[in-house]
Formats: sequence, structure tokens, C-alpha cells
Amino acid sequence: MIADILGRLGGKPPVALFLDFDGTLVPIRPRPDQARLSPSRRRALRGLSRTMLVAVVSGRSLADLRRRLAVPGLACAGSHGLEIRFRRRRWLHPGCRNAARLLPGVERTVRARLGPVPGLLVERKPCSSAFHFRMATPGGRRRIGRAVRAAVEPLRGVLAPAPGKMVLEVRPALPWNKGDAVREILALAGMQGRHPLLYIGDDRTDEDAFRAMGPDDVAVHVGRNHATCARYRLGSVAEVWELLARLQGRKKD
Repeated sequence: MIADILGRLGGKPPVALFLDFDGTLVPIRPRPDQARLSPSRRRALRGLSRTMLVAVVSGRSLADLRRRLAVPGLACAGSHGLEIRFRRRRWLHPGCRNAARLLPGVERTVRARLGPVPGLLVERKPCSSAFHFRMATPGGRRRIGRAVRAAVEPLRGVLAPAPGKMVLEVRPALPWNKGDAVREILALAGMQGRHPLLYIGDDRTDEDAFRAMGPDDVAVHVGRNHATCARYRLGSVAEVWELLARLQGRKKD
């Protein structure tokens, strides 16, 4: 499949490379704070950024994403594109501030409904609250899902639950997604209308970015866990890094 992707690019590097973080650049861990990017892979991303625009688009908060990447020169979009940093410019979707004020109340309501549930991890971000349940039992996961959706129901139209991989995130109910973030980053970089773009991601939220790709662009889904509108698939994080190494014209580390 890597050869097919490179062939679709015509043997040339893309003008811009967009990457998810968890499940794409690093394996998914039981706890989000366990994800690490090795020094050699940081160097690889920095090398790629010298020849093309490289942007990481993640559900993590912008601050957390930039701290874990620690690669100067990358464009970063956190909170599923609601926060963007490009060079010295910081952009926050204007609809975030009002919704963010409601998040503490949602978290209190969820905890009051649930009581103690082993395996629940609540992560506060600038624009959302993420209820991670990877370490919970199947019954606990169902209880968490019901409690979160019930807490958000009275705030429908302002907040919305968004499912991910073993996480249910409460986000502003805004017509904005990772595809919009891609377009915003290209606008900030003055690269609108340039092709081909390469987007690699593993989660349902990346499907919005895949749908935003043009006919000359390349969308790649990582894993085989669900249906995708991407034309190409890679089986693992290791294969992602093999592709990135091939883009640099070198052997995999």
C-alpha cells in the first residue's frame, strides 16, 4: 500500500502533509499522558518540515500537542481544529469561549450521576471535556456514555457529545471540524489551491478531513477498525513512519 500511495503522489512529495497524533504518529495508550514521540521521530518530522508544510491535527489540546511534539516549525491544530498555531499566530474559534464556561457544570453533573466508576478519566481542554473510558469495564463504559449524553442533553445546540476511540468528548456544537482546520491552516500559510495534500489519520474525526480533500489529494486511514472514505489504508503506526521515511527518500529508522 505504501508503494500505491507514493505512486498516487507521482513520486513527488506533497506540498502539505497533515497528520493525526494518537494512533497515527504514536500508538494509542491506556492513558493519554503515556503517549511519547521519540527523539529520532522528532528529527524526522523536522526534516520533513524543511521541504513541505507539516501540520498535526489532533483532538488533544493545542498546548498538550505542542509539548508532546516539541518540533519547531510544525503547524498544529488542537481540540479537533478549534485551536490552531501557525508560526507565531494563535487562532481560537470564537464560538469556544461561551461553550467552555459550561464544561465544569457538565463534569459535575456526570460525576454526580455516576458516583465512583473505576477506569474513568476526565480530561479538561480549553474547548472541551473528554471522558476517557478505555480502562473501565464494559458495563462501566455503558454507564459513562449514558451519563455524559444525559448531562449534555439540556445544553443541546451549545454543546454536543462526540465519540472517539474509547472516549466521549463534550465539545461546542459548532459547524467546524478537522476538514475546516485543514483549510484554515492552508489559508494561514497562503497555500490555498495548492496540491497534492496528504492527510493521514486513524479516527472518526479524521473522516471530515478526508472528505475535504480534493481529487488530486491523498487520504490515508490508519488501521482496520471501521469503514472509511479514505482511498488508502495503512495497518499501523509503524507503517505510517515507513511511509514518512520513504517521503524523505531514506530507509526507515
